[in-house]
Formats: sequence, structure tokens, C-alpha cells
Amino acid sequence: MRVRRTLFWVNGPDFANLDDVLKTNTDAIQFDLEQHCPGPDKLRARENLCRILKERDLGTKEKIVRINHPDTQMGIDDLDAILPCMPDTIRIPKAEHVETILKVDKIITEFEKKNKLPRNTIEILILLETPLGIMNGYALDSCCQRVTGVGLGAGDLTTAMHVKRSTRKGNIQLVYAKQKMVLDAKAAGIGVTDTVVGTNDPAELARIKDFVREDTEVDKEMGFTGRSVGTLDHVDMINDIFAPSFQEVEIARTIVTAYEKSKEAREADAYLNGKWIDPDDYVSSKYILELAEAISRKVKVC
Repeated sequence: MRVRRTLFWVNGPDFANLDDVLKTNTDAIQFDLEQHCPGPDKLRARENLCRILKERDLGTKEKIVRINHPDTQMGIDDLDAILPCMPDTIRIPKAEHVETILKVDKIITEFEKKNKLPRNTIEILILLETPLGIMNGYALDSCCQRVTGVGLGAGDLTTAMHVKRSTRKGNIQLVYAKQKMVLDAKAAGIGVTDTVVGTNDPAELARIKDFVREDTEVDKEMGFTGRSVGTLDHVDMINDIFAPSFQEVEIARTIVTAYEKSKEAREADAYLNGKWIDPDDYVSSKYILELAEAISRKVKVC
């Protein structure tokens, strides 16, 4: 299981915040060659990123690169330059059509064959940022095994919806988009992450952090597995929300143990302290234990 509770954006052509991000407990680092690199800086950003991936020790954090759109020559050139630097994952912006994802999959597959790498060594994350992308979600999520996660880009999506993005607690402007994303991702068997929320206004920092906390708690209830991050002190808060608590793990372990012992004894139903164990509770408990174990392994390696 790939743990992606927090995916931290490292932006700008010089990736100046990288050292600070490496000191955090973020699960993944997202290097951006697209939105936060204006046209004149894109080539410099690509060159700097190649150098970083080849020369810097980035530890065990997942290395994700958001390329420019692969339906442009800039995006194809990004792939040609970045793949030899062995990122863990390629992130595709503004995903809308299956053909685009399959084109990237083919390019990566040819690279892997040429370099005698196992198939799907390099993964794909897609970013849904348009109404069409949201509506085509399941087809995009399930089009190839290399796609292991999908994320929301709320800024571009709300712009396309002709509404101002809201950071008001309890707002429902993206509820349908989020619910559909989660269901599509679960049906495809992949992870699903929410969008980044931040601010450059010092007076807004406390309010935004409070909003992110509440919004992330709702995300977990909806079925999201993580979210993109752009603020250093949001990382641990978000990691804690998406990680099962000690109590949740202990309860899950008790349920799984009792259920599996019952099945081994060929009993028709499983009971715990005299109460029937719903098979759905067993499935949910198994997931909690798998997630907790994956997080534990990651922490030990770090």
C-alpha cells in the first residue's frame, strides 16, 4: 500500500523551499514544472529538477513530478528529460481524456523496457481540474495499472465553474465533485487526495489552518486518503488525521482476530464478546490494519 497522506508542493524554477520540506514528515514531495513555473522559467525549472533528482538525497519520501500537459510538446519534453532521473511518480495535470493517460503510459513503458525495469516501476497520478475531468473520473482512474492515485485541483475547477473558491467552513461548492472522485477512485482501487489550501496573508494563517483541519476531517469521513499541502505546519496535522488512531488499530485488530479465528473453525458466523461481527466491519478493520502497518513501515525507514 502506497501511503500518501500528505503530498507537499515544491514550486518555482529553483525549488527554493525543498530544504524546508525535506525536514517535514510529508509522505511525498511534488515537484511542479507546470502551473507555478511561468513560461520563461520552465526550461530552467526542468534543468534544476534533473540536477536535484540526480544529485540530492531525498530520503524515502516519494518523488512526484508534475509535468506540463502531455498533449503539448513541453510535456513530452518534460518526460524525456525527467524519466532518466528516476522519479517515483509522474503527475498529469488537467486530465480529461483516457487517450492522454495511455500516451504517457506508453512513453513510460518504452522507457522501462529500454532500461530493463519492471513494468509500472514509475507510477502515474492524475489531477482532475476541470468539469470534464471530474465527469470522466472512473475511466481515467481505471485506464491502466500504472495509475495509482487521483487528486483534486480545486483552483482551476472552481474557475471553470465560474465561482470563487471558498474557504468558508461548511461550504458545499465542491461536495458533488469530491463525492464522485471518491467513488470513482474506490471503484478503480486507487488512492484519492484532496486539494492544497494555503494563504500568503499572515493575518489569515490561523483561520486557514483551522479550515484545513476541519476540511481534512470531513475528507477522511468521505473516503479521501490524503491531500496536497503547501504549508509546513499543516503536514503533521494532516498526517495525524489520515492515520488511524491507536484505539482504532486496537479495535480493528480485535475484530480481525476474532473473525479469522471463527472462519478457521468453520463457524457460520463470527462473534466478539457475544456480538455478531458484520463482514463489512471485518473488511474495514483489515484496511485499518494494513494502513497502520504501511505507515509504521514508512516511519521506521525514515
